[in-house]
Amino acid sequence: MGDPILDIVVRSLPALLSLVFSFFSFKRSLVVLGIEANSKLCCCFESQKDENFSCVGPGTNALSVTSAVVALATSLIIAAILTEVPHVRILYGIWAPVLFCGIFGYVICYKHEIFKVEEALISIGHGFWGNRISLGANLITATCSIIFAALSLP
Repeated sequence: MGDPILDIVVRSLPALLSLVFSFFSFKRSLVVLGIEANSKLCCCFESQKDENFSCVGPGTNALSVTSAVVALATSLIIAAILTEVPHVRILYGIWAPVLFCGIFGYVICYKHEIFKVEEALISIGHGFWGNRISLGANLITATCSIIFAALSLP
């Protein structure tokens, strides 16, 4: 393309967008709006509304962690397509499907464990990151994406 900063931003755009969405609790807001729109389907809507829908936290955190990994894999695919370095293209072309298979395999095999990550971090004394696991996952994947994008430049 030309400008290295622009190249890095383009190659890591999915992970950066995922990070921005995690700052604003975008996924949680969508889930809460969905519950409010279908309040008749929620048996304890009023009590959860008083608690600011605390029951959706683990689900939206799990969704955010999963989407962070998918965004990183997508960034790797974009970097592999845009790079001119053959060995980087092959390496990223291998790692992207591995990440996709890894995250989906984890979700399928350990169905309920991804929902307990937040609780596990809080129980071992990491309350700050336990409550912000989606932000942490997105920070890590965005950082990795930027590094991989920079490494794929000619």
